[in-house]
Amino acid sequence: MDAQTKMSRAMTRLIVHHPFFGSIGLTLNVSPSDAVPTMCTDGVSILWSPAFVDRLSLDEVIGSVIDALPRSAR
Repeated sequence: MDAQTKMSRAMTRLIVHHPFFGSIGLTLNVSPSDAVPTMCTDGVSILWSPAFVDRLSLDEVIGSVIDALPRSAR
């Protein structure tokens, strides 16, 4: 599965299985970026590296997104 599909599936699973985090995720722009080494947020967007997401399993991508989201909710 390519990185974009994996990230889309991760966001969908967040909405379905973790609605608290999914609702925060829905308020953010989620975009691939080669400028970041892993995944980051500025409170408006989640930027993610396609190379980083490619190396992770779907569950690990979900965990990485969950890790970034609380920094967005401040």
